[in-house]
Amino acid sequence: MEKERKELYFKADLQTKEFIYSGITFKEFLKYSSFVIENIILLKANYVGDKYEYGFDLLEGRKSVEMLAKENVYSYGDFCFVDYETSGIVAQLNDEEIAQLLFAAHMFRPLKSMFFEKLNNQFLYLAHDDGLFCKLYLRNEIDFVTILCNKITDYVHQKYKINCLDIPETLKRIILNMATKGICLDLEEIKKNNFVVRFYIIGEVSNIDDLLNNFQTIKNKDVEWMDLIYQDGRWITNQEIECL
Repeated sequence: MEKERKELYFKADLQTKEFIYSGITFKEFLKYSSFVIENIILLKANYVGDKYEYGFDLLEGRKSVEMLAKENVYSYGDFCFVDYETSGIVAQLNDEEIAQLLFAAHMFRPLKSMFFEKLNNQFLYLAHDDGLFCKLYLRNEIDFVTILCNKITDYVHQKYKINCLDIPETLKRIILNMATKGICLDLEEIKKNNFVVRFYIIGEVSNIDDLLNNFQTIKNKDVEWMDLIYQDGRWITNQEIECL
């Protein structure tokens, strides 16, 4: 079943637009995304959509997508979908395009491009065990790090009732660059009187279960790290403080 995950891992490949992460559920993906998700093709899901086309269940409209988020998505195991822009466009897909969608859901990678001209999709979402593992292909890489940053600020707000400002894009770019090396963080390290988020650079992780089972050990290793600090009503890094 879905649970709030506080141990997060993010890995970005800016060249292929492939972003791997752990610790963000589907419901949080909808909540923290900077773009509106209205129409999706369910490639793998135990859920009946509003429409049915070429063997795919379709959800059209934000309310329909939000209804899916109320379900126990974790119980689906594999959960894969792609967004599309215009109602009726799915019926215009050709055999090759349908085959590419099926391949992506089966192999967890695109056969050719992760973006489909007819669908004009913003992303391709390939997840297993909701919140544990997701491979996301996104047109705009800042959208990826925005999801992480919004989870951080929402966590501070929900736990400590602090309405902190959004993390600025300049810092998002720094975090994104770090994510190309593979980063992890533990939200429980954020304390009431010390709003510090420590990003540990740990490299590429091939087994998410091993990472989570050994999270404390990995954090305690001699690895490179950066602190993101909320101080005097703004977000700064420890490097900025050292330069003052």
